[in-house]
Amino acid sequence: MNCEDRSLVQVKSKFEHEFRRFSVARSTLTFTQLRNQVLEAHRLPKTDDIVMVYLNPASRDVVPLTDDASLANAIGGVSPLLRLFLHRRSHNRTAEYESESDGLCSECSSDSDHEGRGRGGGGARDRSQ
Repeated sequence: MNCEDRSLVQVKSKFEHEFRRFSVARSTLTFTQLRNQVLEAHRLPKTDDIVMVYLNPASRDVVPLTDDASLANAIGGVSPLLRLFLHRRSHNRTAEYESESDGLCSECSSDSDHEGRGRGGGGARDRSQ
């Protein structure tokens, strides 16, 4: 997907140490649809215990994703990558979200073209140690 394709939103979601990617049509996307697709991709139960937030690439703010209005703001501000982070309601992961913005592509505010090129599973990005 190139940086000019605005009809699709590429979603990159992270839960614990696992990432998932998929694309959805921007024009028909609802919060419920996105939430269900993300939970299914991560094989998580559809409960209120899972919280979704996104990283605003312009401001680098971590913003909760809770309804159709917040989704409209989220997809209005990204082209084309929407970075989602999931966590259990009892966990605060703000510092981890902020560090995820360090490698954004300056040309299109995404790292979609950089997957697998030295950013994958090791080094400073691997927090499992």
